[in-house]
Amino acid sequence: MADARKNLSDQFQNLANTILEEKSRRFTEQNHDHLQQLLNPLNERIHGFSELVQQTYEKEAKERLTIENELKRLQTLNTQLHHDAKALTTALTGTQNKTQGNWGEMILESVLENSGLQKGREYIVQASSVRHEADGTQRRFQPDVLINLPDNKQIVIDSKVSLTAYVRYTQSTGAEAERELANHVASIRAHIKSLAAKDYTDLEGVKTLDFVFMFVPVEPAYLLALQHDPNLFQECFDKRIMLTGPSTLLATLRTVANIWRNEQQNQNALAIAEAGSKLYDKFVGFVESMDGINKALGQAQSQFQTAYGRLVSGRGNLISSTEKLRKLGIKAGKQLQRDLLEKAMSENEDHAVLPTAQDQEDN
Repeated sequence: MADARKNLSDQFQNLANTILEEKSRRFTEQNHDHLQQLLNPLNERIHGFSELVQQTYEKEAKERLTIENELKRLQTLNTQLHHDAKALTTALTGTQNKTQGNWGEMILESVLENSGLQKGREYIVQASSVRHEADGTQRRFQPDVLINLPDNKQIVIDSKVSLTAYVRYTQSTGAEAERELANHVASIRAHIKSLAAKDYTDLEGVKTLDFVFMFVPVEPAYLLALQHDPNLFQECFDKRIMLTGPSTLLATLRTVANIWRNEQQNQNALAIAEAGSKLYDKFVGFVESMDGINKALGQAQSQFQTAYGRLVSGRGNLISSTEKLRKLGIKAGKQLQRDLLEKAMSENEDHAVLPTAQDQEDN
């Protein structure tokens, strides 16, 4: 019994161990499969996230490089603008009067290009003219711009205005700024006096209106002078000078461009009317010619019918008579068309069978 119990105990233990090992193995396999099902999507997501992070990093690196290049370009542009501003300030402060005048003319040229007027036809730059003085001498003038008008008149624009005091005004404060502002107005007033003395309305070959445009190339400088001295505009008007800035001059020039446009439309309308009149006359002549051709064609058709009748119709027509000559033995290298010959012979026989009224009277 003891041995049997021990054997049963050993067998039970071995069976239990076998079952436990089998269950453990199956449990491990099932857990492995479950973990694979759980971890595979996670692994794919982690791999995709890693690729996204890598792409984002590379994109940010490229953008950082682009931003760095743009910053360098902006730095270079800022340096260039600084040098240009310094050069412009130097030109406007009066140390380079020629450069200051050229800059003002460049601004005026820009306004003219945006006005809609055509250079060389509707406005002339640096036109030279002379004035005969009382002592017999000639004095040469060169207005900056001449604006042509449709009524054979012209507008003179002068842009040589010194802005040295205005630049110093923008760089100063307090009492010094007030002093420079007064100098700025005085500079404009001095140029008004000088421009009035030139009297552009009395130049040879120049048919100007009763006033001249004085162009201030910097709008704030133009407005500042008028605000500081309200009588300045009236003084200009009394001397037949119109003080203008870029905006007011542009509005005036666009009005002139619109006048030119209306003038061209009127000229086009006259040209169209003249061309229409000539076209109508030509058309009437064409209709008359067509009517003459129609009459001529009718006459030609009538003559053709008569000639054709003599050829193939009636007794003794030309074809039947000619064919008789061939039958009588004349030598001929060619022969008449069969259908035409048959028709002519038929016409000849019909007239031969049916006697005419003259034949009846003879009988």
